[in-house]
Amino acid sequence: MRLFLLSVFTLLFVVPAISQEEISLNADSLFQVARQKSVDGNYQEAIELTQKILEAYPTYTDARILMARSYAWQKDYPAARENIQPVLDSDPKNYEANSALVDFYLWDENLKSALDQVNKALILFPDDVPLLVKKARIQTADSDFKAARQTLGAIEVLDPGLEDLPQLKKAAGADYQHIIRLEHYFDTFDDPYKRRWHMSSLGYGRRTTFGDFYAKVYWGDMVQSGESLFSNQVSTQYALELYPKIDEHNNMFLNYAWSGDDYFPQNRFGIEYWHVFKYEIEASLGYRFMNFPLAGADDLNIHIYTGSLAKYLGKFWFSFRPYFIYDGTDTSSRYMLSARNYLKKDESYLELVLGTGISPDNPYFYTSGQAIPDLSSWRVELEWKQKISNFLLFEIEGGYENAEYQHNLRRDQFSFRTALSFLF
Repeated sequence: MRLFLLSVFTLLFVVPAISQEEISLNADSLFQVARQKSVDGNYQEAIELTQKILEAYPTYTDARILMARSYAWQKDYPAARENIQPVLDSDPKNYEANSALVDFYLWDENLKSALDQVNKALILFPDDVPLLVKKARIQTADSDFKAARQTLGAIEVLDPGLEDLPQLKKAAGADYQHIIRLEHYFDTFDDPYKRRWHMSSLGYGRRTTFGDFYAKVYWGDMVQSGESLFSNQVSTQYALELYPKIDEHNNMFLNYAWSGDDYFPQNRFGIEYWHVFKYEIEASLGYRFMNFPLAGADDLNIHIYTGSLAKYLGKFWFSFRPYFIYDGTDTSSRYMLSARNYLKKDESYLELVLGTGISPDNPYFYTSGQAIPDLSSWRVELEWKQKISNFLLFEIEGGYENAEYQHNLRRDQFSFRTALSFLF
């Protein structure tokens, strides 16, 4: 009799317990499948699987959060917020739910609600670096650059080695709205004749919610053999540069310049489009055009096709940029590899540039009476950019080029550039 009662007890209590454990394990397995579906971009399938889990386990928090994020990744932000709210109602201190809701508002470009939510989350999780990063992104997107820089200052104290910090600083570096910039560029060579090229510029820039723009005036002076420090003929060029910001991941460059003098193209135009992909990879495609009226001949039109591929690695930034140049008859190419190390002060860095090929930015070459040559050249440049104070930015750059100016004949060419920017 006692053995019979023990058997009944086992069937009533032990077997159901095992069954419940098996069900729980099945729910966890189903959740892993749903998460993988979401990672693979099959969001609707992930939503359907999480719905099945929640029908059996309405309080399965991870499944509810995954469902909400899957809706958000489909840009159905109202459904995402609707599904994350029950988690916060039952567990207001749930970190993943708080963080997810910040994302939903940010991705929906509801910046005010995103800022309110991240501030609420930071009360619960003070000094949390991922939440502070989200806050800095929100402030930058809202053009509140001063506040963003304060947030980034707190991040730098907590995690100075944060990989995303240089790019976040770059995006939020606009604690100023106006910039006046003075620049001078000089290069020289002695073969097959002595030549010195001076180019100075004065520019004004304005930072806005829609992007930055700059208006510049250039003065160019080509000093030949036998002339003094400066020549009697100075050319002038007027330029406008625009950097429209489409969104956090897309931006553009547009410029137009005009000159009625000899040493600059009469018309110069440029356009380039950038996109930031996952893993801090940035790529661009661009086009440049230069037009030179030639006396007694057809205009010389230079077409330059370019692009770039760049990657942030901690405090370093690496970029590769090719140029393909066509003048209507001949072609040439140039390739540049850049490595930049960001310094402690924002907007400050050291950069090394290695290049091969004829420079596409040397207008004097195209008006020298020669076609674009198939000549070899290599170049090295070192630049130091330093923010001295909140109101002053200093740049200095030196370069050396070993260029073939005729087949089997080479020359040494040196260049120097310095600039001073006043920020206010």
